[in-house]
Amino acid sequence: MARHPVEERLQRLLAALAGIAATGPVRLDELCERFGVSRRQMEADLRLAQFMGVPPYTLPGETPEVSFHDDWVDVRVPEFFARPPTLTRPEGFAVLAAGRAALALDPGLDALRSAMAKLADALALAGEIDITIEEPRFLDEVRAAIEAHRRLEIDYWSAWRDERSTRRVDPLQVKFVDGAWHLLAIDHRSGQERRFRVDRILDLRDTGEVFEPPAFSPIEGPFDPPAFAAAVTVRFPAGARWVTEYVDVEVTDEDATSFTAVVTSVGESWLARLLLRTGGEVLDPPELTDLRRRTAATVLARYGAS
Repeated sequence: MARHPVEERLQRLLAALAGIAATGPVRLDELCERFGVSRRQMEADLRLAQFMGVPPYTLPGETPEVSFHDDWVDVRVPEFFARPPTLTRPEGFAVLAAGRAALALDPGLDALRSAMAKLADALALAGEIDITIEEPRFLDEVRAAIEAHRRLEIDYWSAWRDERSTRRVDPLQVKFVDGAWHLLAIDHRSGQERRFRVDRILDLRDTGEVFEPPAFSPIEGPFDPPAFAAAVTVRFPAGARWVTEYVDVEVTDEDATSFTAVVTSVGESWLARLLLRTGGEVLDPPELTDLRRRTAATVLARYGAS
């Protein structure tokens, strides 16, 4: 199952719970279609509801109860959430931000929209608050090039390979996904569709050429690893469990002190940074088992030289 960012899963869960609580039982396939995820992912998100409550989540009725019956799913909202809560201003702001994030994912939640409007009024924030997404430097130029079908030349930094390259691209679509703006374009170097992070474009030039946009597969969900990605088996310390939420991994073994996972590696430089950050150790393939040691030695040598 593809990894989904925590923020994305939380927004989807909030929107789903609000919708089910307002309408009653819903077919699971209908939720999957509404949010554009697989049945397995939707079920995993909904099961997280058992942790939405007041710690330590041990008493009956403290958390939402999600029940599955054949192809249907229902939710019982705890009494704690059913009572009108008394919120401090910071707490109210946090609830408002979460609610508006859920509405951005599913604008059809009229009951939630009404509740957020009342909360904004109570906080005297109507018209004064907006949830904005920071835009990278060249986003406007990219949008204009897509609209006019103009070919671009970009200087791009690849985090996977830790290298800078110059590409000629035909921009097709730009979309905010996975917490960043992504450009889908035909890359002239490979002749294929490629996805580029707009915030990693170091410079951009209009070539003066136009192109005829081909049929393409629009950006829909999280980034799929490229064809050159390789499977690497890594043992991580238990404290690096956060990796499973942010990196495409499959956990194969774990105990109290560590866990072993197959990581989809998109480049040796990328993998080396991950190992240094987490303290992970490559188990396979053999030619990478000393990668962390080699990288640490290189970093120390650079510091020593300075």
